[in-house]
Amino acid sequence: MGTAFTYQGRLLDANSVADGLYDLQFKLFDDPNIFISNQIGSDINVPDLDVIDGYFTAELDFSNVFDGNAYWLEIGVRPGDQNDPCAYTILEPRQEVTPTPYALHAKTAAYAENTARKISSTTFVIAASNSKHKNRADYTCDGTDDHVEIQAAIDALKAADGGQIILLDGVYNCDPMTITSSNITLNGLGSSTIIKLAPQNLDVLGEHSLLLIYGTEGNHLKNIVTRNIQFDGNKAAHSGTKTVNMEVINFKFIDGGMIENCLIKDAISEGIDIDYSTNIIVTKNGPITDCGGFGIHISEESTDCIVIANVVSCCGADFARGGIDQHSSSSQTIYIGNWAENCYRNYSMQGSAALFLGNHSRNGTNRDILDAVANYGFGTPNPHSPLSVYKAASNTPGETAFDITCELSAGGVAFGFRFSEDQDLILDRRYANQWFGNICFDRNTGNMLIGDGSVPAASALLELKSTNGALLLPRMTTMQRDALTAVNGMVIYNTTTKKVEFQEDGAWVTKKSK
Repeated sequence: MGTAFTYQGRLLDANSVADGLYDLQFKLFDDPNIFISNQIGSDINVPDLDVIDGYFTAELDFSNVFDGNAYWLEIGVRPGDQNDPCAYTILEPRQEVTPTPYALHAKTAAYAENTARKISSTTFVIAASNSKHKNRADYTCDGTDDHVEIQAAIDALKAADGGQIILLDGVYNCDPMTITSSNITLNGLGSSTIIKLAPQNLDVLGEHSLLLIYGTEGNHLKNIVTRNIQFDGNKAAHSGTKTVNMEVINFKFIDGGMIENCLIKDAISEGIDIDYSTNIIVTKNGPITDCGGFGIHISEESTDCIVIANVVSCCGADFARGGIDQHSSSSQTIYIGNWAENCYRNYSMQGSAALFLGNHSRNGTNRDILDAVANYGFGTPNPHSPLSVYKAASNTPGETAFDITCELSAGGVAFGFRFSEDQDLILDRRYANQWFGNICFDRNTGNMLIGDGSVPAASALLELKSTNGALLLPRMTTMQRDALTAVNGMVIYNTTTKKVEFQEDGAWVTKKSK
């Protein structure tokens, strides 16, 4: 496998996107702090690296230095026409080296096979008919049947045992394309790289995908990455029956891959479809919008995927599907920090347990299905709700079964809520490691006490308890009072009349003492 790995980055020069030839210098350190760190290995100098619209790729080989310890990469840059070794500008901060190189230090061959990305230095650059940098391209498209050039580059990478394709800015008008080999990265320049599905006769084409990446049941592909591309399913341009499954991106029989920072719109069915695959990361994509099926579909028998920080909107109307879905045969996928809105159904979580945390659902046409959302327990092997906290009964007075606090300063005041030993909910504050109860909700009656955190009287819906404070009524002028939607029983202090007033039989009255 070797010890080289690929570093991909984006470079700005004087707050503008860098473009042209630059010399890069890479150094490895054991700490991000320049004052206490030690350099690991030798410098790696990459002269005259072609930076295209800010993006660059460099192959780095520090030999056998990755031993499981944390390391940071320092990058120096100078214009390609300079030779002064002192002219390098050091980029800050140093970049922590993340897991791909550490797979070189895998403890077992099986682990290495599942985690180490095959590194290849082969890179092909493709230009659209309207790209700004056609002179740097290995393949140049003419605006018609652009899939021919892209597919040729994909097939050439297969022969080279993998590598990456850089799609420059511009619009690529394509028929469906396929990737059938491992270790391939398809990388655009962000929203300026647009792959658009050319008009199709869907009755003739049948079920397919704009970008289909597939292995076989007995031979899964590995290390497939698609990032920084805008995909346009061009739904309105097609003829024939538009209820056929026609995804934009379909990963099928893949073990290890990523779909990152892609914009997807107007898919006939799914925006992203993951079938029979494992260890797929779907992250920072969006908006994924106006797809006829699901925006993101973790489909048949897919497991151990991560779906994080994606934005999906207005999907699912054509097929009665929705935003983000986990199929009933899929399992063990993590969903964190996604945003879904205005879909036929924003979320449909089926199958076995999944972690579902911090996901936003807004204005879904139909109710979300969260059957697969797992219950998590602390102190119990059998959680009965999304978060269960259990502590055995105790005879210790004042012992806290459970508390969540927000501490304002180290050792200072903290505010939060806790459950007392008799299961009452107490909202209160803590100072100097002691609780000072403020509000208590009685678990038996639902009554509330404000004051010292003790249990409220059984006949009092709300009890105020204090020996050093009083009830302060709402204070307002007559004009402000009259703007209220008054209900019998309201009480205010009128600052105009300087009297306590009650709403009674539709009028504000002042109670006089006898």
